[in-house]
Amino acid sequence: MKKKVHTFLSLTGQKTYKLLKSLVAPAAISSKSLKELKTVLKTHVQPKESIITRRARFYQRRQKDSETVTDFVAELKNLATECEFGQFLQEVLRDIFVLGLRDIDTQKDVRKMKEPTFTKAVEIALHKEAVSRESLRAGTTQAQGVHKLASARDKGRK
Repeated sequence: MKKKVHTFLSLTGQKTYKLLKSLVAPAAISSKSLKELKTVLKTHVQPKESIITRRARFYQRRQKDSETVTDFVAELKNLATECEFGQFLQEVLRDIFVLGLRDIDTQKDVRKMKEPTFTKAVEIALHKEAVSRESLRAGTTQAQGVHKLASARDKGRK
């Protein structure tokens, strides 16, 4: 095992060796296992963000213009995994989801509910998004039909 430690230390270079030596002080660097040295180095180079930083990122998340409700939900859940909300996870997800929705009408609809759950809020938002998408599709199709009629009418006048 000590051979692996010596090999690791010789491959890290002088700068990293000095850093590791200062990080494990007052213990001798040779008294540490390879796993301990790697952990110390990783913790120093990539420190874990504070809970406040992780939660701030979660609390400030809003649905982007090009983002679907499904993508927004997935991103919120991903951010929440590191926030340690415990038993309040579903409530916090619901609140930030509703507050972060791009569609103000959907926000209002969910806020009108007596006791909405995260799941119910997502269902409502998905339904409204689907209706909106269909309306746009129908409007585009209808506009194309009107344009075709106008073009046909204009051709007939010539």
